[in-house]
Amino acid sequence: MKGSMQLPAFYPIFDSETTTRRGVSALAAVEQMLEAAARILQFRHQTFFSRDVFDQLMKLSRGALRNWLAPFSLLCYQRQIWP
Repeated sequence: MKGSMQLPAFYPIFDSETTTRRGVSALAAVEQMLEAAARILQFRHQTFFSRDVFDQLMKLSRGALRNWLAPFSLLCYQRQIWP
């Protein structure tokens, strides 16, 4: 179909809760995904999206861009939690 978006074969999802629970460095996890040829990366955070989480996302994107020369896209998915 003309104009449709095509996703790459490798589409990793970075889950902030999983890395925290396993004690893995967020930047190291993102860099490993990029080293594995990811060109699109989804940041997933399913609890309250606080300013701290936003700052972590910005640090991840800046750190990965600084350390990685190949172009990539970073998507953010956050499930809305209603009090």
